[in-house]
Amino acid sequence: MRKTKDEVDELSRELRYTQQVVASELAGWQDMHEKMGRKAIRDLARTMLIRERTTLEGMQRAVRKLKAGTTSAALGTDPEES
Repeated sequence: MRKTKDEVDELSRELRYTQQVVASELAGWQDMHEKMGRKAIRDLARTMLIRERTTLEGMQRAVRKLKAGTTSAALGTDPEES
């Protein structure tokens, strides 16, 4: 009876230790993936911002050229000559 009780106690300690190790590893895994997810979102946002800025700059250039062409046409001059 005592031997069986000692075995149960030993198995209980091993189980608690194993549960603690698994819980610790799971917490570390979750933390790592949370950080990776945040970094991926930040990188995506940064990339999209750069792409949108480039598009905006292109559109602003086009608007300036259109305004310059409209002004030149109103004045009767060639926008290519200025």
